[in-house]
Formats: sequence, structure tokens, C-alpha cells
Amino acid sequence: MSAKPLLLFCLLLAGRLAAQTTIEVPAATARLSLFPLISSTKQGLIVAGDFRLAPRLSADAGAGWYFNSPNLIDEKGEYYRGYALRAGGRYYFRRWFEEGIFHLGFETKYNNIRHFTYRQAFRQGQQYIELLPVHRRMSNYGASVRMGWPRYWGAQKRFVFEPVLGLGIQYFRVSRDLPPDAELLDNTSFFSFERQPGFERLVDVYFGIWVGVVWW
Repeated sequence: MSAKPLLLFCLLLAGRLAAQTTIEVPAATARLSLFPLISSTKQGLIVAGDFRLAPRLSADAGAGWYFNSPNLIDEKGEYYRGYALRAGGRYYFRRWFEEGIFHLGFETKYNNIRHFTYRQAFRQGQQYIELLPVHRRMSNYGASVRMGWPRYWGAQKRFVFEPVLGLGIQYFRVSRDLPPDAELLDNTSFFSFERQPGFERLVDVYFGIWVGVVWW
């Protein structure tokens, strides 16, 4: 059997691997997450940026503010707000079958939410019903593995569009202020995203769309 086909395959593979070492990753970008702006559970403004540390490696950090929850806020004076923090890292690869790059990395997150609402509650062993102000505090933190496919377009490739997928684990810690004898009536809505007081661990499945600009 001739060794020429094997030699040709090795040369092509070596050329492909050599080409992969020259990936054009921007030195710094700024991005905005689109989904929190239209979410029905918690609306917010989340921004992030990544900064190149090496030809294929970058650090990623972000922050934001949640300002509303259409699913949980009904009356005047109620609010749902808090802050969000993000940090992680990315490693970039060149895609095999089409021009472009994708990244694989990790992200840690921390959200701190304050929720105020008015709720009906039984008092004194269900002797009567009273409308009570209810304060909830929720912290949410976790870590996930994420991958994304940034696409750069426009003059000098200054704009970026990036779908991101992620899978990880997240924790919720929720507390609520109520008088000792109060029993909240069941929420009358068909489905509620309000988490009950206590500690909870859940799988974190993430899909996001980010848009932004390349600084340099």
C-alpha cells in the first residue's frame, strides 16, 4: 500500500492545525444581553465585556440591574429590583467546517433581588383575611460551562452578534418577612415564578443573545 495518501492527509491536517493558531480575537469588546430586556420573569439591563489575555484566551466580566418582573408585580408601589454580577473566562477555537470562531469557557454569577408586594393572608388561625405588605429577599448564585459563536460584521468588523448556550448548577436562598400568625393565600395565577422561602439547588440551562461593539 502506498504511503502517499497517508502523507498527504498528515500534511493537510498539519496545515489545518497551523491555521488554527492564528485566530483573530478582538482585544476588548462590550456587549448587551437582549433577553433580560423582554423577559416576563425578571427584566433587566445586563452588560458585559471581555478582554484578551492571550491569542486564544480572554477574561469575561459583567454587571447589571433588574428593575421589573411583569409576572410578579401587579399593583402600584410594588417593586422587583436588584443587581447582577458575572465573571468567567473563554477559550477560542476556529470552527472546522465554516469560517468563524467559537468559544468554550465557564461563568460564575451572583444575583441579589429585593421584591415587595401586597398579598392577602389569613390571620389568627384563619379567623379573617388581611392585605399585608410582603418583603422578599432572594440571592441566586452558581457556575456553568458556556459556549458561544460570535459573529463580527460591519466596517472593520466593529459589531458583534453572539448566541450563547450554557449548562451548570445554581442555588437560590429566599427569605420572606411575615407576621408569625400570617398564612398567605395561594397565588391565583395559573403559573407563578415566585420561589418559596428556603434553600434550593437547580440545574441552570442558559440560552442568550448578546450584541455589542469591538473597542479594539
